[in-house]
Amino acid sequence: MDEAREYWIIGRALYEAVAHLERLSEERRPESDIEDMRELLAERYAGVWDVLVAGEAYRPAPKPVVKLVPKATPPEDDTTA
Repeated sequence: MDEAREYWIIGRALYEAVAHLERLSEERRPESDIEDMRELLAERYAGVWDVLVAGEAYRPAPKPVVKLVPKATPPEDDTTA
């Protein structure tokens, strides 16, 4: 693997890791790790960061971490509604 490919792979891995970790609940989110990864991206992999952020508009939305359940409706014969 050449250096350019290595640069791209590591930068993208950091970018994807940050995106994934930011979607975790507050209790599980490793804030200091996320901050360190962002710092690495900004200082060492800025070119990769710029390309990936620019392409973000064309990326499909991530799968939700938590499934939303539709609001339940009471049965028709329920007189308390």
